[in-house]
Amino acid sequence: MAPPFARLGVLAATLLACRSEPVRARDAAADRAPTPTPQVEQPAPTPPPPPPSPPGAPFRVERAAATGPTRVFAVAGQRLWHPVEGRWAEVPIAGATVRDVAAGAGTLWALARGEGPNVGRVIVLRAGAGDDLSVAMDFLTAEDHDPRALAAPSDHEFYIGGANPGLIRARLYAAPQMNVYSLPAAVDALTYMPDAMMALRFEGDGVGMFRWGETMAVERPGYLFSFPGSRESLMTYRDGSIYRGRVWELPLPGERLTSASGITPIAAATLRDERVVEVDAAGRTRMYQEGHWVDVEGPAGPVEVAVLAGARALTEGWCVRVDRDGSVYELVGTAWERRVTPP
Repeated sequence: MAPPFARLGVLAATLLACRSEPVRARDAAADRAPTPTPQVEQPAPTPPPPPPSPPGAPFRVERAAATGPTRVFAVAGQRLWHPVEGRWAEVPIAGATVRDVAAGAGTLWALARGEGPNVGRVIVLRAGAGDDLSVAMDFLTAEDHDPRALAAPSDHEFYIGGANPGLIRARLYAAPQMNVYSLPAAVDALTYMPDAMMALRFEGDGVGMFRWGETMAVERPGYLFSFPGSRESLMTYRDGSIYRGRVWELPLPGERLTSASGITPIAAATLRDERVVEVDAAGRTRMYQEGHWVDVEGPAGPVEVAVLAGARALTEGWCVRVDRDGSVYELVGTAWERRVTPP
């Protein structure tokens, strides 16, 4: 059984300084009265260590997931972070590094890889209230297994992408069940889609789809990426147009859902009322509503989006955006409002 993992806030060590008794010296003459040696002043107690600071400069979000505007997990420096009163705070995990986070089944999840005496262990952690984490699954893999990506379709089923092997499907029933799949390349990112499909981003930025043990490469002119709609899989193209339909089925691309948005998106999401939001690398955001595209107000300038969360991930709010600099925004009407500031 895995050793317990430390969590929940920052532990401060208390150091106690002990004062010694005065040292007395005697003269060589036995009959001479002892002369006390001046007492040596002891150093002041060492203060408790400060709370951990963000890893490195600048703070950079490697992975992120959200179920609400302030209910966010982020991975930075292979450590787990979440926002507290508009600022980032670490959720320490001893004996492991954090590789990915995911939203699913109405909550947040974290994927960790054991270190030291825990090497070879893969741990899936479930978010609770505040800083609380609980172990949802803990199992051993080969020491050369490199877990990189997590998807959580339900609270008893997890997909873990990486290298050696490329994909693991782990299920919790009466006893844990695992299926291992060999893929053409290591998997860097996973997105669980409607229709029991999984969007794969391979090492080197190749894109594929996985379903029922089969893998299909997606090689189509103008295709950028797939993302989950409220009820079905959607596909984004370089001109910003969105197509509805199952990527798995031919002929592609399927039914056209929107016209071109005029931007080349780096992230897209569907809202619960079927509106679509796209963000490009220049920081422009456009939203498709009532049959046409409108501009969304927000911060100007280049942007890197870690995650754009919409209908299938969120339990509150319409759309949440987490940038790699640590900014977290909520879509309110046709404007982005910042909820978390960078460290």
